[in-house]
Amino acid sequence: MNIRQLEAYRAVMVAGSVVGAAELLEMSQPAVTRLLQKLERDLNLALFDRRSGRLVPTQEGILLYEEVEKAFVSVDRISEIARDLKSLDVGTLSIASLPLLALDFIPEAVAEFSRRHPAVKVTIHVQMSSKVEEWAAAQLIDFGIADFPFERSTFERPGIQADEFCSTPYMVALQADHPLATRTALT
Repeated sequence: MNIRQLEAYRAVMVAGSVVGAAELLEMSQPAVTRLLQKLERDLNLALFDRRSGRLVPTQEGILLYEEVEKAFVSVDRISEIARDLKSLDVGTLSIASLPLLALDFIPEAVAEFSRRHPAVKVTIHVQMSSKVEEWAAAQLIDFGIADFPFERSTFERPGIQADEFCSTPYMVALQADHPLATRTALT
C-alpha cells in the first residue's frame, strides 16, 4: 500500500466515481482503476462492489475511508504547519544577548518582530559574550548577539557562523587633568 493508492481511493470516495477521481487527480481513468485494484490486493479487502459499471463502497470500504480521511487531514495539517513555519507564523525564537543590548535594542526589535509574527514565542536570554558564543555553538539558541572582536576572515568557531552587524565606537570619560586626557586614542 502506498500514498498514491490511498489518494486514488479517497478521490473515488469524494467524487463518487473513477471518472470524477481521475479528473480530481488529473490522471487517466485506467491509472485510477489500477491504483484501486492494487490497493484492494495489498489490503486483501474488497473496498467496492462493482454494480452495473458503478463502484459502491463496501462496509469495509466505508470504515477504511473514515481512517484514510483522518490521515489526510493530518497530512494537510503538516503541510499547513510547514507553510506557517516557512512564513514565521508559528514557532519559537530563542535569542541570547549582551545585557546592554537586552535592555534597549533587543526588546525594540522583538516588539516589532512580534507585531509582524504574533504567534511566534520569543525568548530573550541575557548572557555575557562567552556564554552567547557557547550557547550558539551548542545550538541552544537560534541566534545571539555578542561583543567580541573578530576579523571575518579569521573568525573560526566550530558550529558558529558569525557576522558583524554593527560596529560600536567606545568612549572613555576622564577628568580633564587625568594623564590620559590628552590622548586621542587608547588601546
